Amino acid sequence: MAITRRTMAFRRRPDEGRRGAALILALALLAVMAVMGTYYVRYMNLEQEAADLALGETRARLAAEAGVQATIGRLSAALRANALKVAITAPDRIEFPTYQLLRGERGLDLAPHQRRRAAADVAVFDENARLNLNCAPAPVIEAALGIAPDVARRIVSAAAAGQFLEPEDLVARGLLSQEEFERLDRSLVTTYSAPDPKQAHSYLNVNTALPKVLAAALGVTEEAARAAQDQGPYQSLDAFSQIAGKDVTGAASDATPLPARAFDCESRCFRVVSTGTFARVDDRGREYGRAVARLDAVVLFEGPNQYDIIHWSSGS
Repeated sequence: MAITRRTMAFRRRPDEGRRGAALILALALLAVMAVMGTYYVRYMNLEQEAADLALGETRARLAAEAGVQATIGRLSAALRANALKVAITAPDRIEFPTYQLLRGERGLDLAPHQRRRAAADVAVFDENARLNLNCAPAPVIEAALGIAPDVARRIVSAAAAGQFLEPEDLVARGLLSQEEFERLDRSLVTTYSAPDPKQAHSYLNVNTALPKVLAAALGVTEEAARAAQDQGPYQSLDAFSQIAGKDVTGAASDATPLPARAFDCESRCFRVVSTGTFARVDDRGREYGRAVARLDAVVLFEGPNQYDIIHWSSGS
């Protein structure tokens, strides 16, 4: 009997096992909730980062747009002052102020934001310095690009059937392979300087035309074209004709491979490439969270105060 009592003394009561199971279950639930809470906080952080990224990209795009508009204003002012000397410029950095809303005695007010930076790096390209693929005859295309005569003729026929919207159309429409196109000097050609090829005029500036393009247009050597430009800039086509030894006024028919109506002494068509940036700034003045957006626009001036944006594309 003594052994039986001792054995019974060490037996657990039935409710003790249930309490242990409940404790384990509670701990498991707490662990699951802790994991879920951690993931929720991480998810919210990711959402906040995504929102900040989207906001930064939007602000960078707005900076790029502001860069294009500011550059168009500068070009317009230069045209009014007859002081436009643009061929290809190094990127010009334009910095824009940033602001924040602060609550003051009179309510909400704008104040400069020292922890944000917005800017645009802008480059301007003179499209009137290049050969327009939609207007040039085959001999001029052949001479300027150094391609075979039959290829040049196919390019002219294709342009007559439907104008090229961009030089890359030479590949898209099967006129050149990608390798052949990459071997060309892309800076020599454009499709923007004459929006209506059937009524094209004044789309090649004798003052800023690339020497290789001007040589092909005049039917002279590149050295002769460069020598004529060195004595400029010219205010009239008559003055240029006298120095170049080629009539570009139209007084003599077929004096040059490129029709006389193509020549001018001014540029009116410009490609503006604007790269906008937006960044946050830490206490040490270092940037972080930098967003970048790129805009490519082509503007055609009909006068100093009148212009059309004939091409607009964006990227990042």
